[in-house]
Amino acid sequence: MWGLFLSPWMECQHSCSIRMLSTYIHVGNLAKGQEVRSDVIHVRSNTLKKIFVGSLAPTTTEESLQALFAQYGKVRSIKVAKDIFTGQCKGFGFIEMEGHEARAAISELHGKSFEGRNLKVSFEEKRGNGPKGRHR
Repeated sequence: MWGLFLSPWMECQHSCSIRMLSTYIHVGNLAKGQEVRSDVIHVRSNTLKKIFVGSLAPTTTEESLQALFAQYGKVRSIKVAKDIFTGQCKGFGFIEMEGHEARAAISELHGKSFEGRNLKVSFEEKRGNGPKGRHR
């Protein structure tokens, strides 16, 4: 067992496993004495997670939601669904954060009272390819 100081979340083209242990990387499944070349390691750069936030009050703004989630890490993007005519919040929105920060925010904020309502916070669920909109 030996370690490397590399960026988090590594993958090797030759099916070796690389796990993050703090800032120390554990490399497994390598032959004794075999080296890991930098040209066979690929870094996963997209670790952003999209979070669904529901049960928002009509007065909720992107700024107030940003301030709430910023306690748990850097908010990369935020989008609150707004009514076209009134400009008020429709009751839900989406936030993007790093994976570990997103998990912390979800565990702390799900069910928490915010602007008089109990929040519903979870990872975004992908929608199916079915029909969109109102169908009778």
